[in-house]
Amino acid sequence: MVRDTSSPTTQELNDRGDGLAEEMREHIKDVNKVAEDIQAIRGLLESLELGGGTADAAEQVETSVEAADDAASDEFDRADAEYKEVDRQNEEHQSELQDRSDASERNLGVISDVTAPVETQDAVTELREAKEALVESVEALKEIAEHARDAHEENEHIREGLRQIRHSEG
Repeated sequence: MVRDTSSPTTQELNDRGDGLAEEMREHIKDVNKVAEDIQAIRGLLESLELGGGTADAAEQVETSVEAADDAASDEFDRADAEYKEVDRQNEEHQSELQDRSDASERNLGVISDVTAPVETQDAVTELREAKEALVESVEALKEIAEHARDAHEENEHIREGLRQIRHSEG
């Protein structure tokens, strides 16, 4: 049997998942900051007193505030696109974890099938250790995948609320 030295360790997979989750949180923070800016800008026009100053100034204020809203909305879209890219990477990570878990479960079945007729006790003991290693691997992969799904769900919930702010009328 040839060892697959390209396979990541459990720690490497866990670290990658944690890194993606942290990166998603950071991008959500960026999106949130811009959403807060959008709310403030949209609330600004409502807060201004009509009839103050001159018509020229009022027109300039309105134009500038609308331009600020457009700029913040464009920044929101950019930050949201960056978040979506990291989320896509997280989904790929989840898919990889599922593929690895599925392969480990198939290997577990193969080892079980081979172990059944083996009568040499030392060989059975070694095969049992191999099965235990695969069971631990499957459990670890499922746990890492669960953390990745949880990070996605948490951030998607927050993102949806922020997108509502982005698309609301001021």
